[in-house]
Amino acid sequence: MTVSFESESSAKAALTAISHEGEIEGNVRSKLKFSQKGVDLHISADATDSVSLRAALNSVLRILSSIEQIEKDINSGHE
Repeated sequence: MTVSFESESSAKAALTAISHEGEIEGNVRSKLKFSQKGVDLHISADATDSVSLRAALNSVLRILSSIEQIEKDINSGHE
């Protein structure tokens, strides 16, 4: 999955925010990998079952949704 941001700095901030999601020790049911190239954030997921895949992706998407809302608020002048 690839998520594009308005700026490279936003993509880097998102990568920093979600990078810990792929580092849960002892979790053998799902694995997440992240990389950034310019404004694009690349997310790859591998899971042993669909429930684990959905849980892993939901976690990341929740964080990305929060980042998107914060950027919208900042760009529109809301606090």
